[in-house]
Amino acid sequence: MGVLTDDDQFLGIRQLRDGEGEAYSRAVEDDGQQVSLQGREWRVGETRDEIVYALTDGDITTVVRSTASPEDTEDYVALLVPFSTLSPEAAASR
Repeated sequence: MGVLTDDDQFLGIRQLRDGEGEAYSRAVEDDGQQVSLQGREWRVGETRDEIVYALTDGDITTVVRSTASPEDTEDYVALLVPFSTLSPEAAASR
């Protein structure tokens, strides 16, 4: 799924069964770093024109690719919550 920011920058999110977290290493050109957001450890790296965040939880890897600023990208990633933490009422309202 992809979205555009107010200044036409792209933020894309993809989730896949990838328990080893290989999707991250296929997406970035460097070893990256670890960043803690909302108590979860994300790996962060870069391609030529994108910032890439990845989180592996169990056998699911979430990858966020972005051409937006690092601040906007981190704000977006910080808003993501595991599906299982949503109450039935919150999930129904989405």
